[in-house]
Amino acid sequence: MRLRTISVAVLVLAAMIGARPASAVCSTASFQGVYGYLHGRQGGLPAFTQVVVGQFTSDGKGHLSGGSWTLAVSGGAISTGTFSGRYSIAKNCAGTLTFNNEDNGKNIPAHFNIVLDDGNHGFQMIQSDSGSTQPGFGVAQGVATCGLTGKKQTLATNVDGLDTSGFPEVIVGQITLDGKGNVSGTERSVTIT
Repeated sequence: MRLRTISVAVLVLAAMIGARPASAVCSTASFQGVYGYLHGRQGGLPAFTQVVVGQFTSDGKGHLSGGSWTLAVSGGAISTGTFSGRYSIAKNCAGTLTFNNEDNGKNIPAHFNIVLDDGNHGFQMIQSDSGSTQPGFGVAQGVATCGLTGKKQTLATNVDGLDTSGFPEVIVGQITLDGKGNVSGTERSVTIT
């Protein structure tokens, strides 16, 4: 019995020594699918003077396609457009995104440094072009299904902006989409004066 206990202890110890701690291992192939994203240029904290939301498809080989964006600027101006681009992801799950013609309409590339999350379901991003500091994030969309699905969803919200007097305002809340075109929910806001 004692020999069996010692043998089991030696096996457990050998397994512990041989086991490596779990760490993320990524590649360009890790970043594949449809992603929605948001980034913005901050004005007076916490408000943004410019916010971009969009969506793109990454092919797992370094190419972005089907990109579309909507830009909202303080004062209410809205513009939209499409883009393509490229990306690369290193073994440590950090990488780069390049959007061609995103949010400026002048066919000037926008460059971002990104880091994938633990399950490659999303990423954090920051623009790396000189003179532009735009933090943001992206979330995997799975199979993109647009339109009314008939399926009820409850989502959390977080909105930064300016109130009607020009003071920074933050709104958080919860909205429910009934899948038939109706929205309901609650929110709380804080205005910084």
